[in-house]
Amino acid sequence: MKDAEHRQEIDERARVEEVVRAIAGGDQVEVVARPMTIETNLSSRPVTLTLPLRDVTLPSDPAECAAYLNKMGIFIEHSDGEKEVVVGEVVTLANGEFGLQFSVNKFSTFTIIHARGNGDSGRQLPKI
Repeated sequence: MKDAEHRQEIDERARVEEVVRAIAGGDQVEVVARPMTIETNLSSRPVTLTLPLRDVTLPSDPAECAAYLNKMGIFIEHSDGEKEVVVGEVVTLANGEFGLQFSVNKFSTFTIIHARGNGDSGRQLPKI
């Protein structure tokens, strides 16, 4: 998503949508990577996607990095109007970067989010 105005709209929705708020509880939600729109003619077939975390600044300390990754999720706005948050599996890509891997059966706009509580309490986003 390269259009700045459209990206800002998606960022705002990702922070305030009820489905996001329900998963994040009282934690502050931040968008940590540029939203991606993926379209295809495949329908109703499960597909595994991996979104790279190349634009995400991760903590250098391994324990802090793991805690940060445990509080990441993907806000999905499907083309049929459904909205959901999924928590992907953290994977290491061939180039050594991290990515979030998850399965979907519909395509739409995917926004990587991070839930940050007071002092980053370490509360992990629930697996869905």
